[in-house]
Amino acid sequence: MVNWITNAFHHYGYIVLFVSLFFELLALPLPGELLMSSAGLMVYEGKLNLFVCIVIGGLGASLGMTAAYAIGYRLGLPFVHKYGKYVHFGPERLNKTSHWFTVYGNKLLAVSYFIPGVRHFTGYFAGIVRIPFRTFAIYSYMGAFIWVGAFVSLGKLLGPKWEQFHRVITRYLFVGIMILCVIVISIYVIKKYQHSLARTLQMWLEKGVSVFHSFGRIKMIVAFTAFVFLCLFFFTMGLIQDYLAQEFDTFNEVVTLIAGSVTEDITFEWAKPASVLVSLPTVTIISALILIWIARRGKDKPLEFLFLFLSVVGGEVWGELLTGVFHRISPPALKVGLVIGSESGFPSEPTLFTITVYGYAAYMVFRHASNLWVKSAIMPTFVAILLWVGCNDLIYANQLPSDIVAGFSFGGVWISMQIVLLEVFRLIRQSNLNNQKAYRKKSGKERRGK
Repeated sequence: MVNWITNAFHHYGYIVLFVSLFFELLALPLPGELLMSSAGLMVYEGKLNLFVCIVIGGLGASLGMTAAYAIGYRLGLPFVHKYGKYVHFGPERLNKTSHWFTVYGNKLLAVSYFIPGVRHFTGYFAGIVRIPFRTFAIYSYMGAFIWVGAFVSLGKLLGPKWEQFHRVITRYLFVGIMILCVIVISIYVIKKYQHSLARTLQMWLEKGVSVFHSFGRIKMIVAFTAFVFLCLFFFTMGLIQDYLAQEFDTFNEVVTLIAGSVTEDITFEWAKPASVLVSLPTVTIISALILIWIARRGKDKPLEFLFLFLSVVGGEVWGELLTGVFHRISPPALKVGLVIGSESGFPSEPTLFTITVYGYAAYMVFRHASNLWVKSAIMPTFVAILLWVGCNDLIYANQLPSDIVAGFSFGGVWISMQIVLLEVFRLIRQSNLNNQKAYRKKSGKERRGK
């Protein structure tokens, strides 16, 4: 198969890419991802042009999806009404599916290309449920060019090793798309059922923390942060297991190879200054600014000062402790990697320290800022800082990709735990104050009654 594809590209180039993707989106059993990766290899060898491959492949995929949409639109609905009951897809299920597609399925058109076995029928199904063509075109065409661009670029970046890592990368992309789909569906469910979910969550929380008298915005933040903490905790446990089982080799090799290929074409000089963000002077300045912010805008200032200390100093101690522990318990082969392959080992201390320091700073600003624009800018700024430091560590600091991911994960566990504890102690303190006020008020009434 690989030899046939290579020979076809040698002789017919872009025509093979266009025709193959066109017919694959009509549900013919053609290896589209393999074809695009092979095209990327030809780009690496200088035999094809990257931009032309993406344009030609994107057009082929878009036209194939459009043809499937037209077939589904013209012939699909009568067929479903007549024969759908024999495959458990009658008019009732068609109406439900149509409603699902109308609400949030349009956006999934853009990611369906990355899901094997789903992209082949998405066009037909979109036509069957009568998605407006304009909506269909916007999302499906955008997804087609993203899909083609991703795999052709990966083929170029991996070069001669594209065949070796093709399946691994396809699996990573599939997992990523599934996570994205879960996020999209979760957002939809939360938006649609937010009132009932809020009532259910409030009921659960009231049972668990009956000491508190009210459930407001902050308690919802506590619940959400606790959920994030649990997710990161279990994810971190998986990272530890994979690390000790030495299962990061392929992941590290693929990411390092791609990063090396990217740096050959794109300059990453902008990533170098990120190291300043985790330097002692910068962290001292950030901590001082947080102190000033808490002093001016904070509530329960002593408590927030305490958790600032725990987040910054405790985060540094946490990172040092983890690095030392994993260096001791890791297999001998990994200990060599700790000395040669990276500066701080598993997990990466710079990324761990970044998420703890800047995470607490971001939360304090979000917690006490009154301007909506400031609140809206917090999360994008925080994510940008994390990516900036992560890129610097990957490209210039000789950190292993798995160490960087572990640094973010361990740091996320630490800072989310600090935020949860901070708000829980704040609520306990507020509850005690309310109880004291109620007691004094009751005592005053009793004295007046006497």
